[in-house]
Amino acid sequence: MTSDPHNADTEPSLEPYFDIAFTPAVLDLQECKDSRSDYSAGERSGPIGLHTLSASEGDLIATRDSFYMATVGDTGWPYVQHRGGDEGFVSIVDNHTLGWVERNGNRQYVGTGNISGNGRVAAIFVDYPSRRRLKIYANATYHPAPSPELLTLLHGGEI
Repeated sequence: MTSDPHNADTEPSLEPYFDIAFTPAVLDLQECKDSRSDYSAGERSGPIGLHTLSASEGDLIATRDSFYMATVGDTGWPYVQHRGGDEGFVSIVDNHTLGWVERNGNRQYVGTGNISGNGRVAAIFVDYPSRRRLKIYANATYHPAPSPELLTLLHGGEI
């Protein structure tokens, strides 16, 4: 499973949080709750672009043994599930792309099927002891028959 920022048929991956999360309804509620000014500095104008992973973001991802990922199915409803493995099972392919070897798990394939449908995902990586978290919006691509090169890139192809 990878995010693919170079596919012209999809929107950029690892998109900036504020540009996606702060919809007009959210902005209105922030105004009502007097928290709008707390977040306005993080916004920018213009088209959504690729986010480049920082070193600290990469370190947080590289040291996790799990994360939570939300997908959206054809019904329009979100589906959240846990993804886990050995510490560092998520590979940082480049500073815009993450990847991991998909495991069969409970064999329902809900998240993987949703990714095959539209590819939009949200993920959260949490370091509970340090009280750090990283939220990511991305476009994911499921590779049902990954090439040997891709498997090697994703932790030497170990499944």
